[in-house]
Amino acid sequence: MLSLSSRATTSGALRPRRVRFSSLLLFGALITVGACDEDTPTDPVRVASIEVTPRLSSARVGATQQLAAVAKDASGNAMSGESITWSSSEPTVATVSPSGLVTYVGSGSTAIIASARGTTGFATIVSDANVATVSITPATFNLQLGLSTTLVATPRDAANVPLFRPVTWTSSAPTVATVSSTGVVTSVTAGTVTITATSEGKSATASITIVPPAPVASVTVTPGTGFLPTTVGVPLTLVLRDAAGAVLNNRVVAWTSSNTAVATVSATGVVTALTSGNVTITATSEGKSGSASFTALPGLRSGTGVTFNNTVDNSAFFAVYVPAGSTALAVALRNGTGDPDMYAYPPGANSPSCASEAAGPTENCNFTNPAGGVWVIEVYAFTAHTGTTLTATVTPTPP
Repeated sequence: MLSLSSRATTSGALRPRRVRFSSLLLFGALITVGACDEDTPTDPVRVASIEVTPRLSSARVGATQQLAAVAKDASGNAMSGESITWSSSEPTVATVSPSGLVTYVGSGSTAIIASARGTTGFATIVSDANVATVSITPATFNLQLGLSTTLVATPRDAANVPLFRPVTWTSSAPTVATVSSTGVVTSVTAGTVTITATSEGKSATASITIVPPAPVASVTVTPGTGFLPTTVGVPLTLVLRDAAGAVLNNRVVAWTSSNTAVATVSATGVVTALTSGNVTITATSEGKSGSASFTALPGLRSGTGVTFNNTVDNSAFFAVYVPAGSTALAVALRNGTGDPDMYAYPPGANSPSCASEAAGPTENCNFTNPAGGVWVIEVYAFTAHTGTTLTATVTPTPP
């Protein structure tokens, strides 16, 4: 009986202790959970970047531009509710409001910066100044009737800095002078005209007087004398001057030949000799004339040989035209019998630049960068010769 009573008592004593232990474990767990909730703070997501749009904007001074900024996390996701702070690196160029509204205030470029929690993004703003003034060069001058000239218009900002802006040109009297879209003024008749250049509402004017042309006082033909090769055209140079010696252009010129059987002349002053002989070429403009006298000789075409004979102590003369800018002239005697000698005379010279007097029929004269014009080649028969071939080669080959 005692053992049963002791078991029961023992059993009754152990049950409450087990309950208390379980309750203690549950209470301890609640305390532990509550302690974790109170001690762990919320860690906010970091702003990784700020995207500002548009990234690049340009406008004239006085304009406005609304920018937008979006904060993003490291994964590129937009973060809502972030407070953005705006600033301008150059407030003299553009300012920005707390809401991102940009105002263009001066010429130049600046960065508009958006910031949030230590991270920044930016947009580039380019501000162009407005045209404040326009100038024309030259502003006043005389233009000879029949000629043209080009005016230059320069738009500038308020700081007098040149601006590259479109310009519109107009003429107050197109019957006196016209003006192109690029500022080229062309005279039409004598009188006075005002040319206006306009850019962004700002204008400048130039006053131009169209004057009658000065009369021709003198006519000069170059060369004034010399030789001509037959069948090869030689251009002459013409200079017209007024009484003050100023060169005149765009005048009507008439060319004539004193003997068209010997040589003809074109309307542009190119003389072509037809046969040996003497001829005078005259140029006339506004009643004034200038002349040049020539002797036509058998012509040599570049690279084409001429074969001939000659008796002792006699000379045969030939002419070859060398255009200005030629790089070489090679003259050669080949073949045949006897002993001819060869001499080459530059344009206008009385003495040869080359004397080739070798024994036999072979002679050579070579020139680098020869003078432009008509060269005369003399072949002297030291002894009689036959079947001799004379060739003159000009480099590059003339047309």
